[in-house]
Amino acid sequence: EFLKDERRDIDPRHRTLRQTIAWSDALLSEAERRLLRCVSVFAGGFEIEAVEAVLHGLDSIGLDILEGLESLVAKSLLQRGTALGRPRLRMLDTIREYALKGLAASPDHDRVRAGHAAYYEAVAAIAAPHILGEGQRPYVERLFLEAANIRAALVWALQQPGGEATARLLQHLKWFWMSRGLGAEALGWTGLALEQTKELGDTRPRAVALDVACWIRANSAGYTGALEPAVESLRIYRALGDKSGMAWVGHIAAGAMVYAGRMADGMALYEETRALFRALGDVRGEAVALTGIAETERISGNLAASEKLQGEALALLQQTDDTLYRQISLNNKAQLRVLAGDWRSAAKFASDAMALGETYD
Repeated sequence: EFLKDERRDIDPRHRTLRQTIAWSDALLSEAERRLLRCVSVFAGGFEIEAVEAVLHGLDSIGLDILEGLESLVAKSLLQRGTALGRPRLRMLDTIREYALKGLAASPDHDRVRAGHAAYYEAVAAIAAPHILGEGQRPYVERLFLEAANIRAALVWALQQPGGEATARLLQHLKWFWMSRGLGAEALGWTGLALEQTKELGDTRPRAVALDVACWIRANSAGYTGALEPAVESLRIYRALGDKSGMAWVGHIAAGAMVYAGRMADGMALYEETRALFRALGDVRGEAVALTGIAETERISGNLAASEKLQGEALALLQQTDDTLYRQISLNNKAQLRVLAGDWRSAAKFASDAMALGETYD
């Protein structure tokens, strides 16, 4: 039926290819056909463990999953490969397009899509705490490898009511997007999340969407457009009593105030965020707040105070495995030494910052 519905003026080569796929599909057992449709949910390739996790709990597929995948490989409907030293399977786009149509019309569709989204949300959640750490490389590589699957998970999350899944994914991916220069893509997703949550009122998903949006804007556009979502997110976090949320989004709200010329407001909010981080025992957060306070002092012309605070921030960061803010703090120290005319020390701080970036980028 799929082929009968195609336009008659389709490229003959495409028609022949689709006829070949339909012919191959017709040779499958019903269980194999169901498996092919289910694995079409994966984008850009997948590992066998992912299939087992996503199809776990699905009504019996009717065959052993590993044997079924081997059969689909033997019939050229799946291709073998490796990535990051692990076996990986993939499906040609034309075959996937065909199989996805079958999945969309099957009773398996919603459960498979939900399982797929949950699996790749977990992948992002596992990676998130390591993205800025010294052991970040395998986690960053995994997120890049699974980028298409994670995007598919975001699409699914954005289609669900409530926004909770979207909020979780945004939080897991925030530092990955920022540290890897993926601001344009991140702005696209946060824009969709803001649209999804605009009617949700003072809820956590709305606060998170605003939070991640303002961080991305501050990071990629020099605080342009960051103040309003930061202040609104802060207001919601206050209403929810979420002190960690208040501290992190308060940092961006404070920075946006400073760059808007509201120095006193910004400094007061920076001090509030520092106190919150300290009360939470968040050493990295306190150091991040200190970098903001130090920058405000620099902009105000208080270079000695700025340098002292940057030193305090760097000392705290050296107690963590953070790489991003250590690099930022080293760069800030280098700039302050330049302003003091101490080129030798400036070169050393800049060199240390570059070495840190080259090691973990």
